[in-house]
Amino acid sequence: MKALLIKSTGEVSFVKNMEYDDLNNYVGGFLELIYFPFNGSNKIIGYVNEEGKLKQLPVNEKATKLWWSSYGGKNGDFLVGDVIITGNNGEDSIPLTTEQKFFLSMQLEKV
Repeated sequence: MKALLIKSTGEVSFVKNMEYDDLNNYVGGFLELIYFPFNGSNKIIGYVNEEGKLKQLPVNEKATKLWWSSYGGKNGDFLVGDVIITGNNGEDSIPLTTEQKFFLSMQLEKV
């Protein structure tokens, strides 16, 4: 599995497909990049629907809490709609490593 999908319903799964069109489909629209800077690293990124708040998509509580935890606490914003999380090599989305999958799974248990 290459990426982590957190649906606004709270359902969490790992998905295989990470092509641009797949990422668009996961979030239901144009992609907006967000960072999950755990420990000051930008090796974990995510995507949300760029127009999600305008479309009044539901708040994704689980992804929001995970995002906040990556910043060390609430950052004054929230995520809506489905969120897809991938690795990052500085230029492109890449599959999550085994270590990143384990780390994210552990973090999700805390939120």
